[in-house]
Amino acid sequence: MRARLRRARGLAAGILSVPLVLLPWQAAQAYLLPKERQALNLTYEVTDPDESFFDVAGRMKLLARTDDPLLHQVANKLRMGLSCKNLKAQPVLDGKLTLPSFYDNPDEWDLTVEPLLAFEQTMSDLAGAWVASGDRYYADCLLDILERWAKEDALFEFDFDGSRPQAWYAIESMIFSAALALSTVTGEVEIDPQRRESITRWLVKTARRHFNTEATSPSCCNNHYYRRALYMTMVGVVADNDEIFQTGLRSIYSALDDLNEEGALKLAMRRGWRAIHYQNYSLLYLTMTMQIAYRQGHDLFRLEKDGRGFRQAVDFLMRGLQSPYDIRGLPPGEQDLTFTNDGQYFSWMEIWLSHFDNPAMERFAGVYRPMFNRGAGGYLTLYFKRPQGPQSVAAQPAGDMRALHMIEAAVGARYPLLEKWRRLQ
Repeated sequence: MRARLRRARGLAAGILSVPLVLLPWQAAQAYLLPKERQALNLTYEVTDPDESFFDVAGRMKLLARTDDPLLHQVANKLRMGLSCKNLKAQPVLDGKLTLPSFYDNPDEWDLTVEPLLAFEQTMSDLAGAWVASGDRYYADCLLDILERWAKEDALFEFDFDGSRPQAWYAIESMIFSAALALSTVTGEVEIDPQRRESITRWLVKTARRHFNTEATSPSCCNNHYYRRALYMTMVGVVADNDEIFQTGLRSIYSALDDLNEEGALKLAMRRGWRAIHYQNYSLLYLTMTMQIAYRQGHDLFRLEKDGRGFRQAVDFLMRGLQSPYDIRGLPPGEQDLTFTNDGQYFSWMEIWLSHFDNPAMERFAGVYRPMFNRGAGGYLTLYFKRPQGPQSVAAQPAGDMRALHMIEAAVGARYPLLEKWRRLQ
């Protein structure tokens, strides 16, 4: 990864002054550093600690009456039943969490990370089953698991230094998966005050411990920072803590500072051949954070600085997905678009489309639906998709999706779902 470039300065006196032109992917640091973020005087408040990141009660009513076949399909699958007994049998990670390097030991990493991913899946599955069915069984199971993890101080201790950040990275999504899932229950279920206090106290303690671990550049300010900001924002809501809530929202201002005139996030562009991937990856967490704030009465989606805002960032992404070689703001060379074969990366688009009309994105989302993100919100198509009538297209069965991949691969397509969308344009 390229080192941060210093801000351009004039040449020394007596030397011919030549304008220094920084290409978009080489731009000097403009994002907010931690001390600069902390100096922001934000006044956003948690207005309702029982509000989730979507209208839970309203969505339950809609799912009970909608004719949309895709929403029916997802909801019916979730209503089929999860075994709380089996889910409670999963181990609590109450010791010091250590993970091998993803890049140096991928096989060992895959094995070691399984219980962490299982926790995120459990949180999202129980929240989804609760919303789809309205059955207290799932809400109570979710609370039981969270209370157990809280009592055992899970996730509080983790191995971390500059050469071993994997455990620190992994805990990011575990915290926000827990907080997001909890938020679907707090406004609809009567929870014993001591029980809720136990869970929220654990989330606050764990979030602060994790967030206050000093990050080196660029993890201080890039997509990992946006992930940490997401859990701070949601934990701030469920704990009714304005200071934590505001800490999360500072990420939105840092990202605004990082936008260039093309709509590219400069830190994402420094990823070179994975620049589009990290533009999208950053928008995933920023959009979730803005949605939580929106439910508290704070519309950050339309924030701008110097005439640039997140709509420009989204437009840049969509242009890059359509034709990366025609985009001036991208680094030279081929972009790796293999991430487009996994729909979880685009789940945030369901939220975006609930705020803005974007025909190209709507067609894009239609290729990937139903969209699910294990950690960042779970069943976002179920929670946000605008319902359509009974003639709309239901999701393709998993077998058909695999067949599509095999057919496209046989004719040489590297990104079958992306190519399908491009043909729709």
